[in-house]
Parts: sequence; C-alpha cells; structure tokens
Amino acid sequence: MKRSSTFFITITAIIILLFCAGCTTVEEPPSSEITGDQLEEYVHNAAVYAKNTGKDEALAAFADPNGPYVKDNLYIYAYDFNGTLIAHPYQPEKVGTDRTNWTTANGLHFVQAAGDAARDGSGYIVYMYPTPGDEQEIDEGMKNLYEVKLGYVEQVDDTWWIGSGIYLSDYIDTATGEMPAKIAQMTAMTESAVAYAHENGTPAALAEIDKQDGLFTEGNLYIYAYDYNGTLVAHPYLAPGMKGIDLSGYVGPYGVPVIQTCAETAINGGGFVVFGWENPEKGGASELKLGYVLPVDDNWWVGSGLYISDIFGEEESTTESTEGRTVADVVDFVAGACDHANTVGKEQALTDFGDKDGEFVDGNLYLYVEDFNGTTLAHPVHPQKVGVSRLNATDPNGLLLVKGLCDTAAEGDGFFMFMYQDPADNFALTPKLGYVKKAGDDWWVGSGVYLADLVDPETGRPLPVISGLTGFVEEAQDYARTVGKDTALTAFRDQTSYFADSTHPIYAISSDSVLLADTAHPDTEGTDLSTSVGKYGVPYVTEGAKMAENDGGFLIYTPQGKGQRLDYILPVDDGWWIGAGVPVSVIVDESYPAAV
Repeated sequence: MKRSSTFFITITAIIILLFCAGCTTVEEPPSSEITGDQLEEYVHNAAVYAKNTGKDEALAAFADPNGPYVKDNLYIYAYDFNGTLIAHPYQPEKVGTDRTNWTTANGLHFVQAAGDAARDGSGYIVYMYPTPGDEQEIDEGMKNLYEVKLGYVEQVDDTWWIGSGIYLSDYIDTATGEMPAKIAQMTAMTESAVAYAHENGTPAALAEIDKQDGLFTEGNLYIYAYDYNGTLVAHPYLAPGMKGIDLSGYVGPYGVPVIQTCAETAINGGGFVVFGWENPEKGGASELKLGYVLPVDDNWWVGSGLYISDIFGEEESTTESTEGRTVADVVDFVAGACDHANTVGKEQALTDFGDKDGEFVDGNLYLYVEDFNGTTLAHPVHPQKVGVSRLNATDPNGLLLVKGLCDTAAEGDGFFMFMYQDPADNFALTPKLGYVKKAGDDWWVGSGVYLADLVDPETGRPLPVISGLTGFVEEAQDYARTVGKDTALTAFRDQTSYFADSTHPIYAISSDSVLLADTAHPDTEGTDLSTSVGKYGVPYVTEGAKMAENDGGFLIYTPQGKGQRLDYILPVDDGWWIGAGVPVSVIVDESYPAAV
C-alpha cells in the first residue's frame, strides 16, 4: 500500500482536534513504502502526542500492538536516557531492561547511537535489525534475519526519547519513488569497482582506487580496498601511509569491528553493513555509516559508504569552519597544547589530544601528534592511524609529508606545507600550512590551516601573495593563448619583460618535461627535467605535467638545497604548460609577521 503525505496532514489535524477535545485516540500509521520526510513527521507527531497527553498514557499507546501507533513493521519504541527500554509493542518482555550495551548482530551499540542522536534533539539513524515473523515476533538472536533499517529519533523531554524505523527495502526517495539516489550511487560505484578490477587487473584497479581524483572518488563517497585479513591495500585518503597495515582490530564508534565485519560480509558474497566512523567533514565527530561491500576475488574486497547525514541530505556541518584563521591562531593552538602537555604529562595529554569532543578540536582545527619515527600518537579525526608508523607517507604528489614535519619539529618548531583533502571543499586537495613544535625529546605536536582559509592578520582578507601568484599565472596563460607559443616564449625568456617579475617569474615546460623558458635558469633551457626530484621525494616536473593535464593547480616541493616552494601551474595547450611559484617562507612571513 502506498503512503502519501496527505496521511501526515490528516494525522496532525486529528491529533490537534482530539487533544483539544480531551481525547487521545490517534489514526493508525501507514505501513509500507515511506519516505524519510514521512518517517520524520510520523515520529515528530508521536512526540507531540506524548508531550500533550503525558508520559504514562503515551507509553501505553506506544506499547499496544493493536494501538493507534502500530501498523505492521511501523511502530514507535521508547527509551529513557539511561538506556532502559520503556515501550515496545512487539517486545514487551524486554520493557524495563537496561539495553545500553545491547548490540546488533554485527556489534553496533544501537541504543547508545540512537540515544546520542536524541540528545541532540532529533536525528536520523541507520542500523541492522531482524525482520519480524508472521506474528510480528522479533528474535534478536537470529543473525541471518538482520536487514538494514533507517530510523528517526526525537527527544520527548530530558528524561526519555522515542524512535521508529523502516527497512531499506521500504524506503523510497520523495522525488523518484525509488531507492534513494545516493544509496543507489554507492552500490553502483562499488559494483563498477569490481567490474574495473576484473577487466583491468588488480594492480590497475588498486592504483585507480588510490587516486583522490580518480574514477572511484567523489568527495566523501569513495571506494576502499582490503584483503580478507583486514590489511589495507588501497584507499584514496588513508593510502599510501597506511597501506599494508592490518586494521582488522580497529573498532569504530559504537563498537563495531569495522574492517573485520566488512571482510566477513564480503567473503559471504557481500552486501550492506552498518558501523560508526569518524566524519572528517564534521571535525571527526562519530557518525553512523551505511556501507556496501563486495568481493573482487579470493584475495581482496572493495567497499564504499555513506554517512547518515549524506543519505538524508544534512547540509549544515555541526562543526565550526576554520575559515578566517591566521597563522598566529595555529601557532597559539599548538603552543597551548605543548603547555598543556607540560602541565598534565605526556600520557594524559595524548588522551586529551585524541578526544574528538575535547578542547583541542575546534572545527577543522585539531592536533596531530607523532614521535620522531613518524608513529602517530594521537589523532582525533583519524584514530585508525594511532600506533602506525607513517614516516614514508606521502601526499598525492609524492611529498614525504610526515618526514618533512618530523624534520621541521626536530629543529624545535617551524612550518611545513603539504597537500591535504579539505572536508569543507568536498575533500578537494588543497595546500595546507602545517606548524609543528617539539613537545619532548621523542615527540612533537602539530596543527595546520588550509591555504584557502588563511587571511592577512591586518586586513582579514585573503593573502595578497597567493592571489598575486594565481592572478599572474592566469594572466600569462591568457597572453600565451592570445599571441601564440613562439611570441609567448620569447617574452617568457626576456629578462626585462613583464613576465620576468622578480617575485614570481613565469617558466614554461613542454608536456614531455623539457624546459622551454625560465629567466631564473636560462642556461638549462632545452633540458629534459623529467628526472628532477625534490628533497622530500616530489618529482616536481613530471607531477607538474600531470597537473597541467588536469587543468592545473598548486604543487608543493622542495628543490635540492633550497626551501619549500608553492607553485601554481596552468596548461597552455596539449603541448606545453606554464607556472610560477613563491617560497613557503614568504607566505609565512606575510601571514605571520612574528615569524620574520
């Protein structure tokens, strides 16, 4: 039977009219094919009813299997905030029991997760739950009967909350009447990754999964790959620093051994899984996630997932943005953390630094803590990294970012720039300026700010050095495309030309890495630079060429014997590209005068 939104308009009117008349009878709910909005309204109306009629009468109505709030698989259940079940139409024998530590078949602490959502006032949840029998009996011990359920919970008052849920098979998109598009996209992406692996082979598939700009990465929706022992083999955001690490023992928020559960599901043919994970888009806040996994072959499997906020379209992040930060903010943040460590000691400090809900997480501003061997000691957004040596971890351009940060901290303190995905910009790769400070003989503390969020400390506006760099390269690109290659190269080679600006002169390189023009190095024109590699591992000319093929962008590297540079690169045509850059020290000096 199709549900329609007219039901909810009707039920709301009836509740109001009957309440005003002193009556508590409520029209029965619909039973199948329901939208998220309708589920939310159904629960909200029940909460209004409970507030109007009083707790005892409402609980009696919710607990009655033949009552007004029960129709087949759709019903209201109620808990207090101590985790005690106080109403359930199909499980009266469990009413009055503390279910705080009850887990679903795969280990999810459902009551804890749902209660957390209710404490925020209301919210959507996702979980696995057994389908009822012919007489609506529910056997929570039958693991083979568990299916995905999407739910909604709402606080009635500060002592109790209610909820309801629908099986995924009954959930429909308001616009299409079909399975929600985001869930369909997730399953299709996972299936296409398996097909790609079968068609192109394992090495090619793993390489493609690792790419943050590849076929299987769309912001917060991406493919990851593990072997059946729980070892990470490909991931666009955790690899390569975590590649080869056994994560089978990682237990996510709300108790699910995530990788182990996914592997078991994949080895049995695949399907949906539900677990908690830290959402980087929300400052590492714990959030329920619906995953979908499939086996590739006997050696490895792939999966993808959607946070509950992605499924139901929550657009506003619950965490504060770092937009408008100054470098001084980051320096003070790290210095304060080091002072805290000196006061409370290393062990307590690491606990505090790793607490995603603690004082050392402020939106996208958080601490990462390492020892000088590159082993992560604390990380509130990616706790999976704790205990893992990541000294050889690189950013997508090959920059040994952890080694660079360790070397910088070994000097006492300092700045080091690297590319990192920005949750506030759909996980786009963005330059991030890190500041690190030695906290003890064997460890250091760091934090950072995205280049896009950096502002001039005096004006509060974007840094002139960055806007000047990008604008200058864009102007050179327009010039080259207008006058042609020969005329443009002549200008780019002329020491007296406008494009030989001493702050950031333009250079030009062919698509096969031959230097065409560079007023800073005129003697090397015509040289093949494809083997040029910076101090921290970036093959900067070949990486620049790849970047130009993808419409350009920022590149960070350290020329041998020199300091870090931030270059901005743009293509001219298929045969050549241009760029210019500034030392990272200049960016620091402009954004943090105290460093001068």
